Amino acid sequence: LAQDANGLSFDLQEALLVSMFGFCKRLALLSSCGPFANVAAAESSRDSIHAALAAGDECVQPAQPVPSSRESRSLQVSGGDACALSAIQRKSRRVQGSQQGGDGRRKPGLIKGISYGPMPCKEHCDIHMDDFMGEASKPLWGPRGRADLQVMKSLGANHVRLYGNNPQSSHGAFLDEAEQVGLAVIVGMSDYPYTQMQNHCMSTGYDCYEVVKAVYLMNLLKGFMTERTEYHPALQQVIVINEPDLKLPGIAEPRLFAKGIISALDGMLDAEKEAGLTGRLINFTATFSFGICPSCSGYTTDPAIGQMYEVRKALLNPLAYGYNARNDLAEFYRTRWVHSFNTAAPASFVKTSFLQTYEVVFPSTPVVIHEYHTPGFNPKEDLQDILNIASSSSLLQGVSFFEFQVRYDKGGSELAFGMFGLGNYNLGDFEYYGNSYGSWCLTPVETSFGKVPTLVAEAYGGTGPDYESLCAPDPSKVGISAQGYGSIMSQGPSKLAAFATRLLEHMGRKITDPSAFQNMVAQVSGEHFGSASAGYQELLRRLRSASWTDRVSDARCVADRRANSGQVAASIALACSEMTAFNCSNIPQDCNGSVWSVADVVFSEYYNQKQGDPLQNCYFSGGAILAGPEYAGRRCGMQCCGYSGGHAALPTVPPTLPPIFGTPSPSGGVPAPSPEAAGACSFSVPPAVAYVWDESCLPVGGAGCNADGKHLECRFCGEPPFPDCPA
Repeated sequence: LAQDANGLSFDLQEALLVSMFGFCKRLALLSSCGPFANVAAAESSRDSIHAALAAGDECVQPAQPVPSSRESRSLQVSGGDACALSAIQRKSRRVQGSQQGGDGRRKPGLIKGISYGPMPCKEHCDIHMDDFMGEASKPLWGPRGRADLQVMKSLGANHVRLYGNNPQSSHGAFLDEAEQVGLAVIVGMSDYPYTQMQNHCMSTGYDCYEVVKAVYLMNLLKGFMTERTEYHPALQQVIVINEPDLKLPGIAEPRLFAKGIISALDGMLDAEKEAGLTGRLINFTATFSFGICPSCSGYTTDPAIGQMYEVRKALLNPLAYGYNARNDLAEFYRTRWVHSFNTAAPASFVKTSFLQTYEVVFPSTPVVIHEYHTPGFNPKEDLQDILNIASSSSLLQGVSFFEFQVRYDKGGSELAFGMFGLGNYNLGDFEYYGNSYGSWCLTPVETSFGKVPTLVAEAYGGTGPDYESLCAPDPSKVGISAQGYGSIMSQGPSKLAAFATRLLEHMGRKITDPSAFQNMVAQVSGEHFGSASAGYQELLRRLRSASWTDRVSDARCVADRRANSGQVAASIALACSEMTAFNCSNIPQDCNGSVWSVADVVFSEYYNQKQGDPLQNCYFSGGAILAGPEYAGRRCGMQCCGYSGGHAALPTVPPTLPPIFGTPSPSGGVPAPSPEAAGACSFSVPPAVAYVWDESCLPVGGAGCNADGKHLECRFCGEPPFPDCPA
């Protein structure tokens, strides 16, 4: 009945649930379920019934002791001891979710995600930051760079899953671009406040409230929240921590990683309040490994379920885990929490060894697979299988394919996962947190089953990218110059048309007769000018004299949001050095919120002074554009041309994190171990706790194992709860 009620109105669904409630009560199926027993005298009360149904997972807590074998557990469930109310509870969640303010975790459509961590090196390297949604990595994901987000969309993906982030960097531009191309975003929190920074939360008794609250508040102010104090529309889910069962401190200490998760979450909820967040609320999760948890308080032989069970217990009763929560974490669990895990297991194994048990243990809490890829299996067939399983499940929301790009920096078995390798065409060098890298083009990984991106696209329902164009000059990205023209002039009329359209945009002109424009493009494409410079000049001449274009009204010289922030910052310095009638130190206070709003003021003033050819005085190597009022990135008519994009308007003096964040480990404090003792340990930032390479962490970990977040054998040592360091 519950499954067949999908097409009914809310009132009819409610009436059906009321009838089912009374029917089940008469069958005595509810006698052992406290939440339902408490409302036995009020079947006709909408609020009481909904409160009972909202009890969700508490109603299915198995009797103690918790079984550890699948066989004994299935016998217990079949006997009715677990209330046998899975269908009713699932339906109640969908009913609540359809109402404003209800459960926001309902399943609107399958998640077809891509896991994204595009390290920009073609061999082993040490990069001290994993923020690939910030401005520094825009040459990889941005439209004028490699356009990774557009590539994902062509594969049929509808979500992008990320890992760490630097809270001191702005993420509004990434979220804006994701929204524009049609991708929802699942963001991750960095390991830095949990395991690496000075005074990380493992050194504070696994109470992560203060430091994670500070980090998340900065995230909100740096792009997660719009200037309307609402979550950015592209942002769908936050991963509180990735694989805490391998690092906080490890699988052997489930009570500690559970305390760390709930205290971090508590801080993030208070950060929402402190930021004044309003409107739509998003979901949170902690993404576990697919390992078993022998020390967990239940389901000790089921991959990932033991860890999820432990966290559920902690969220429903924080005091039992030594934590006094500021927020109602039990209510949060019922309405905003989603379970998640990473796995390299195939679809058939996930169904039989995870999902069948999960749907009994957590009958109303959705679950997502945030890393999914089984090397050696056909990616198309396996993805189709897991998506079919998700389609028939009311709880499994979908998967993220692992992963977008080969991780050359990791090496070893990790090389088997990426769908794109790095080619030999460099779209341009860029600075990434103190080091220079190339934005190398993407090349599809080949397997015996075919090109991996093609297989993923076929499973996700996409068309996939044009592989040849990925490693060739792109008219939407090359510089507006004779050199840029020369790189695309042999690619045919369509490419030349794209280049000419960009020229007109930067000239502040618009096309009034598309047919005449196409005729001009065909003529230029069919002529030979002897050199790229001659061809470029002829194209400019024809565009400037064309009768089928018109000036854009009220055009202003503003920052081109498709450019890279570093490029724009350098252009600001250049423009300020060449202006005499305007002092850049006197930029209006309201315009000092970001490099983009500063550039709007500076570029506008510069062009007002210089006038003339906008390709000379309003281009700045692609950092500026002569744009009309319809351009999404300008709001001229105010005191400045402020950014109208997705990130929040910051105060004049941006808020800062507590001094402990970003503070390096004390010099002379904990010395680095010898190369022999450190093994393959690799930290983005030197930790404040000693560490060592310890093979005894294999296979299931332990206190301090997986210290660097990359190698299970890398282990913290020297202070509780970690073991002593070797001499």
